[in-house]
Amino acid sequence: MNYIEIKQDKMFFNGEQLILRGLGIGTWLNIEHFMIGMPGPQSVILNSIDRVYGEGKGKEFQNYFIDKFIDENDFKFMKRLTLTS
Repeated sequence: MNYIEIKQDKMFFNGEQLILRGLGIGTWLNIEHFMIGMPGPQSVILNSIDRVYGEGKGKEFQNYFIDKFIDENDFKFMKRLTLTS
């Protein structure tokens, strides 16, 4: 039977130390309010950008954000850190 055990500040899986590695890029495709300092969900943020800067500017911002948030060099860097295969 597989099991995880925690001893002091270490985790073990079937008796062997388990080291978790990862990077949270979950917000890559979803603009969160805390990332840009504007309150509300993504739809409110994009609508606010449209109201202030003109129709379509919210979508333009979103596309730019998605294109620039992470790129191929970031994935290469993560691979060097053995965060991805």
